[in-house]
Amino acid sequence: MTAATRVAIAVVESAGRLLVGVRPKGTVLAGKSEFPGGKCEADETPRSCVVRECREETGLVVVPRQHLMTVTHTYDHGTVELHFWKCALAPDVPDLAKPTDPFRWVDFEELQTLDFPEANRSVLAMLVRTTAIIVVDHGSRRQASNDMLLQATQNFVSQSDYTIVEPAHMELAQPDIATAFRKCVERGANRVIVFPYFLSPGRHWTEDIPSLVAAAAKPFPEVEWLVTAPFGLHPDMSAIISDRIAQCLRNASTGGLGCDVCQGTRRCELYSNPPAAEPR
Repeated sequence: MTAATRVAIAVVESAGRLLVGVRPKGTVLAGKSEFPGGKCEADETPRSCVVRECREETGLVVVPRQHLMTVTHTYDHGTVELHFWKCALAPDVPDLAKPTDPFRWVDFEELQTLDFPEANRSVLAMLVRTTAIIVVDHGSRRQASNDMLLQATQNFVSQSDYTIVEPAHMELAQPDIATAFRKCVERGANRVIVFPYFLSPGRHWTEDIPSLVAAAAKPFPEVEWLVTAPFGLHPDMSAIISDRIAQCLRNASTGGLGCDVCQGTRRCELYSNPPAAEPR
């Protein structure tokens, strides 16, 4: 039985994109998409091989970061043992540096449309990002406030393309961030984006939420995560403020039932202090 040919494959990521080429005409699997890589020399480790092959094929210097997997596959032309290594560009190489043709940078969405050889199927399944969203607020002892986050999350689901969305409270109520994160992973996510349902970037955003998310993610090393900015000075904020003022003023002026926040609380009413008594 012929021994499998050792091949080292570099999965190079930069600024959210991957380095991909096309196998040239006249070669085995011509026209198929491929990551940079090639046969290991007799005295060469796969880790060293990906560095050499990347430099020779793409002109870029990379640093191996993590061994992703080893796959043995038999084609009509022989058996290959593919060693996939996740790599980054060397520190002195700028993000998305131009590689030698036919290699180019592709995003993860395009990656799913490319025609790779069959032996790449397992690593592609690992790389394709299934993104989940966690919408997190502070949490309250008042159930009505917690219910409002749930409604906001449901509204977001109905109006976005994300299918995995979970609410979470930083403290005082359930579900907490750890519970929401675990639910996202159980639903198939390998990327979790946490949106702080806060107005301003205070300590909760700079310290508390990132710390809680890091702890929640610790049992899932294969899952990447990000805490986004809060609402802040979003360009639509002025329109939201104007809309809320107009809505509440209209309800107060016409005896309406109130807005979605203050309905039933008698808050959408105009008040005035009685005139001060004239001195005797």
